[in-house]
Amino acid sequence: TGALGFEALSRGASFCLFVETDEAARGAIRRSIESLDAFGETRVHRRDAADLGAKPAGLGEAFDLVFLDPPYNKGLVMRALQHVAQGGWLAPSALIVAETSSDEDLSAPGFALLDARVYGAAKVWFLSVQTQGEGAPASGSADG
Repeated sequence: TGALGFEALSRGASFCLFVETDEAARGAIRRSIESLDAFGETRVHRRDAADLGAKPAGLGEAFDLVFLDPPYNKGLVMRALQHVAQGGWLAPSALIVAETSSDEDLSAPGFALLDARVYGAAKVWFLSVQTQGEGAPASGSADG
């Protein structure tokens, strides 16, 4: 539904790119964009977040906040993280919030685990791009 993206916009984000392959979900996002009159501050990509390629220059600066909520238990968070990092989508100070199943572990070399919290059937991971000399990479099953 893009709920987290719309919430970010309501709290001051200047732009939100929604990446969605499911037609029904894209339709729901577009209806929300229309009802909120958020045309200039949003864009919808019919792409797979785990295969984005390079960030187009026309999209402006790299993103400093990224929400990932792929289907559970398919290893898609790690694939998406690798692609957004390699494609120039992430600002060096980016915060990544990824949702997985509560029993799913996440190993994310190149990313630092800031926190992880379980909410029922979901686990929400808070990550940052790991800088040289920073602590251990994101991995494991931390609970908060």
